[in-house]
Amino acid sequence: MTRRLLAAMACGLVLLSTSACSPSESSAPSTPSIASESAPVAADTTPAVGDCWWWDEDYEIVNDWRSWEADGPVDCAEPHKAETFTVGVLTDAAFSYPDPAAEIPADMSAAIRDACGGIEAQLLNTGRVNVLTYIPSADEWEAGARWVRCDLVVRDVGLVDGRDAVPMTTSAEDIVASIRAGDLTYRLCVNTPNDPTQGGGPYADRSVATVVECDGSQQWTNDRAVVVDLGDAFPGDDAINEYITPYCDEAWHARGAQGWWAFWPSQENWTAGFRVATCWTA
Repeated sequence: MTRRLLAAMACGLVLLSTSACSPSESSAPSTPSIASESAPVAADTTPAVGDCWWWDEDYEIVNDWRSWEADGPVDCAEPHKAETFTVGVLTDAAFSYPDPAAEIPADMSAAIRDACGGIEAQLLNTGRVNVLTYIPSADEWEAGARWVRCDLVVRDVGLVDGRDAVPMTTSAEDIVASIRAGDLTYRLCVNTPNDPTQGGGPYADRSVATVVECDGSQQWTNDRAVVVDLGDAFPGDDAINEYITPYCDEAWHARGAQGWWAFWPSQENWTAGFRVATCWTA
């Protein structure tokens, strides 16, 4: 008997890393000082779309950086783990540089996400592709830099938690086009030892949930990302469930799956600006 699997509780999606809300980068003053014998002009380190990046640290460390702490951009013909796909700007003059010992304020985090494409970036972030964001260093900020660097990375397969980024072999532009075309290459697929008809969803036990290639043998497929258009105030779990059910039903029937499971923003994440829900088919 076919069963439809519904999430009993909303799962807050951490769709865009805002711990790195300081999306990191090194940038230069937006208005360089006039050269003089006593005040040389600082090099402009503003990132550019198409810059490629490499790091040796664990992914979770790089994901936590507010400002870029590794070396400068590398030749994109060489191995690289990230490519800058957008460079935005923080336009609110009221923002001050975030305290390194505290969380970035919610309004600034939201502005950083918006600078990287807002909902579009949230949609990209629902698969094996993640978006990393970086802001200028404290010195660069003091000099007037307000850019936001937005990088695309592709995460490896393996246990859900702790996966590194893999060296990119395709341009960020082509990856985005592939995702928009519905290609499974960058879709998120997960295997667990659990019977999907018994509930629990793909992340019922994150210690064993494993991201795999979407080659047809997967147990769970992140089939549909849905922008929940229900106003600014958090509408409640029941309203979101009702809103996304037709989309998840459509994905379920199209795949001929046993059922589906859904994740959507918690009230806290909704307030922070997240609006994307995902439908997983099993």
